[in-house]
Amino acid sequence: MEVREGQRRGSTDMALRLHNMLHSFAGRLDDSALRRARELVARFRHDEAAELVAGVLIAGELPVRGAERDELAAVLELCGSDSTLADLVTVADTAVEAAPVHHFTGDQHPGQGIAYALDGVLRALPDIRAVHAVWRTTRAGAAAGPLPQRVVLVEVGRHGSAPATAYRVDDQLRRAGIRAVVEVGGVAAGWTTYHRQALDAAVPVWHAAQAATGEPSQQHAMPPPEPAHTPVTESPAETSPVDESPVEPRERPRKLAARHAAVEPRQERDPAEEDSGIPPNNLLMFDSERTQRREAVSARPTERVVPPEPSEPVGYGDEEAPAERTNELSSADVRQLRAALAGEEVATPDGWPTGIDPDAVDDPRLNERDRGLLRQLHAELAKREGPAPTDPGGNQTAG
Repeated sequence: MEVREGQRRGSTDMALRLHNMLHSFAGRLDDSALRRARELVARFRHDEAAELVAGVLIAGELPVRGAERDELAAVLELCGSDSTLADLVTVADTAVEAAPVHHFTGDQHPGQGIAYALDGVLRALPDIRAVHAVWRTTRAGAAAGPLPQRVVLVEVGRHGSAPATAYRVDDQLRRAGIRAVVEVGGVAAGWTTYHRQALDAAVPVWHAAQAATGEPSQQHAMPPPEPAHTPVTESPAETSPVDESPVEPRERPRKLAARHAAVEPRQERDPAEEDSGIPPNNLLMFDSERTQRREAVSARPTERVVPPEPSEPVGYGDEEAPAERTNELSSADVRQLRAALAGEEVATPDGWPTGIDPDAVDDPRLNERDRGLLRQLHAELAKREGPAPTDPGGNQTAG
């Protein structure tokens, strides 16, 4: 139990020692390298954090003081890494003291949305005294990022954890879409010249005494800013032309809807189409085309369309398939009817004229008109022929 407690205390001491070393390199080391190293420290990956710092100093040929190089070598050795990496770091006390001074400004609302984004973290972490924010307009490190750079300074008390606070605040700001460099100092980690210059120009964002009394701060009432890359020279209170441009195009389709109201009622626009970001001319064109398509669809017949049957004429005497039959008389049938009406018919063995089928009247292929003509023809033929003579045996003879 005592061994485990000693290991935990040793890890905490090493985390604080690495944090203080990174704290002294602020303004000289790259912002992205500082952020990554502090994240490794918070995750107790101390050897990786020390090796990352040594690698960035060596690759960027950044000068350090002799005491800083000795501290880096000791940390590398305690973490189990190669301490000879510190021998490759450039040592130049004069160059460090003569380094250009950073410039900071508190204009253009550097603290906007920070207290709103950090509300839960500031209540959960212990002994946080105050939060400040400022813009840095000068580069830091060999591979500097975009400028201006927002710097958030957090002051912690004796019972606060500087490594954990730095990681939690930075992670929460990134989740809220706020790009910033987080510096945590106070009793355990003092402020350097770089930090004091930043604090002189910074604006207050949150204070523990103000939060304890329940008095809302001005920065806390503001919602978090959009994660868009807005130049710092513009005031956030002013609306940019990009935000105003979609207002007018959204009104134009509504005016066009009044013109189409006489044709059919206008349907509600889909929210996905409302925020599609299509240029105004295209929106009007799509409006008109969609109305024309709806009119064309509504004009289509709703009843089922039966496919037409083949129109090739087929004679009654042929052995055609049922699908090939029609309800109209063929040309051969018409000639037979005309010949029968002219009196040129010859009786069949069944007593019907030649070319006349006795079952033709009930043929399902004929329509009512054709059946009527056949009935008239049968009646006319029956009048002309009269009763057929019979033989002595009572059998009917052919006429």
